[in-house]
Parts: sequence; C-alpha cells; structure tokens
Amino acid sequence: MAKKNIECNIPPRIFLVYKPRGLHSGDVLKHFKYNLPRGYGKIGHLGTLDPFAEGLLLIAVAQAARLSFLFEDLLTKTYLARGVFNLESTTGDSDGIITKSISSVSIKPDEFIKQSLSLVGTYYQSPPHFSAAKHEGKALYKYAREGVLIDKPPVKRVIYGLSEFDFIENDRCFFKAEVSSGTYIRTLFEDMAKLTKTVGHLDYLQRLKIGEITCENSLRNDKWPKRGEEFDLIENSICPSVFFNFDRLVADDALLGRIENGQRIAFSDVELADKTEGNYLWVFSKEQKIRGLLQVNEGILRPRVIFPKIIENI
Repeated sequence: MAKKNIECNIPPRIFLVYKPRGLHSGDVLKHFKYNLPRGYGKIGHLGTLDPFAEGLLLIAVAQAARLSFLFEDLLTKTYLARGVFNLESTTGDSDGIITKSISSVSIKPDEFIKQSLSLVGTYYQSPPHFSAAKHEGKALYKYAREGVLIDKPPVKRVIYGLSEFDFIENDRCFFKAEVSSGTYIRTLFEDMAKLTKTVGHLDYLQRLKIGEITCENSLRNDKWPKRGEEFDLIENSICPSVFFNFDRLVADDALLGRIENGQRIAFSDVELADKTEGNYLWVFSKEQKIRGLLQVNEGILRPRVIFPKIIENI
C-alpha cells in the first residue's frame, strides 16, 4: 500500500500546554487532535507526564514530532516536586497504594540534602513498574496492572542539579530537580529516601521547564481549542527552532529542491562557519518557513528531517 502523503496548511509548530493533574498525556493529545482546526497534519506529544503530575507538555503538529530525538538528547527538564518520607507506594506517587510504612526513622534535613546531592551527575535508573516504558512492545504499567512486574535494566541518566529543599514538619520535602530526558522523578525520590535509610513517594510533581522554555506562558485548559470555536494555530504555538539555537540556512528554490529530494549538500554550497561533526543546521525557505534539519556528517551536510510542503486551504 502506498504511503499516504501528510497534508498540512501550516509549518511545523509546537503548543506549550499546561497539563492539569489527573489527566493522562494521551488525554490532552486526544483533546487537541479532536478540537484543532483541520489542516494541522500529524500530531504527537514530546514526552509524557504522569497522571498525578502537572505542568509543561509539548504538543507537536505538522510533523514537528519527528524532531523528538532532539528534545530527548539535547534538552534538560526541570521539576518542582514534593516527597513524603517513610511511606512507600506501589507507583512511587500518591496515585498508588501504600505498601510500607516506617515510623522509626526521623529525617535529618542536613543529612538528607547531603545524601541527595551525592546523586548529582551520572545516575543509573530503572524505569518504575508503573510507567510507559516498553517491554516487548508493551507498556510496563499494563504488565503491572496484570500483576506482572517487569524489571528493566538501569539506564544512564544525568542529574544536573537538586536545589531549593524545603522541609515541612519533618515528613515532607519540596525540592527542585533538573535532569536529563527520561528521568523519573518519583524513582529519583525513592532513591534519595533510600540513602537516608527510609522509603518515600511523591505527592506533588510539576514540570517547570523543558530546556529554557518555561510553563509560564503555556496554554491552560480554559484556553485549549474547542471544536467550532476560532483558534489560531500559529498564534498559539511556536516554531521548533525556538528550542534549539542552531545556525540557519535560508535556501533558495534550487537548493531547497535538492534538500527536499534528500541530496547531500557540500560545504562549498552553503555558508557554514561551524563544520563540527554532528552539528545541526535549520533549513528555512525564502519565505522564512522552516523546511527541515541538516546534520554535519563525514564532511558534508545530510538531510536529517525534511518537513512536508505546505498545502494552502486544505
């Protein structure tokens, strides 16, 4: 069967959405998919948030989700969390069932901070049993709901910073964490608690930032699109290039045609100051519409992502 062309009347865009507590990331995606004006092409989200969590969620349209590898590899995520000491939950958060209570441990704030900061840097973490991580194509939480707990091997993550510790009556603690993509903060807090000989779970989690983009101007649910009501796709979204400070190449029609056909581009064909292996370069049309992403590879520029042409009035 021939692959269906992706038609859209806008360039790739990303919505900064504030996900409220209690909704799955997929629920937010379904809302946008159903209610956005037609012509947005394919839609997806760039990184999930647990149902109990709130904060910044990125919804990508017009094939912007094809850039997910950039968001995973290059951007940190910053969270505000509140952990509860001495109570262990099946899910690592307040949506789970309490399975263990330790009354004999009194948390010493200075010691807890000291031990927690020892995790800053390279950090190996196994995804929790109740998570969207996959095993043989099936999400771990689906196995867990069936009573099957799958232990995945630890994965390398990075903790860039733990700060702003604020203890509440010695049984809870707020803290801020800046981490690499894919890091589970509920598992991180469980590990922080273990270092002080106790257990713990999160009862609050808010994603504050992805890279340098904050949740301050994100769309709250009263501003989400509603079918039949006017909603400006461009005004309420941003270009993916805002997240990444790569150099830009404004291509004329001839060069753009070569790039769109998947041809490799010699350095002599463009003005490129930094030719470092692996570097990326945004491609824009003369009309300043983002058209793709090139990457320096073995002394030439290779197309990494090419976006579909915009079809007006579809």
